[in-house]
Amino acid sequence: MVDPDLHELGVLQSETNAPIVEQINFKFVLVSPMQRAMQTAIHMFKNHPNLARIKFIVVPLVHEIMHTCNDMHMDADELMEKYSADSEIC
Repeated sequence: MVDPDLHELGVLQSETNAPIVEQINFKFVLVSPMQRAMQTAIHMFKNHPNLARIKFIVVPLVHEIMHTCNDMHMDADELMEKYSADSEIC
């Protein structure tokens, strides 16, 4: 499976820990181009009080080391199209 979605447990973990993240005044957040990383950021920051002022930057260099096929991210244009409509990320 290439670049899988975030597992349901990961969504639950992201949303459970979101209140901790919401207490931090972020200006920038670096995000891996992997779908599960993008989805983690979406779930953790979707209710952040400063969401509109946070700049999310997708940085290919911060993705996982390629040990398996699911460590390869999808095409950048496809990734941007998929997630830019749903969030401030992209």
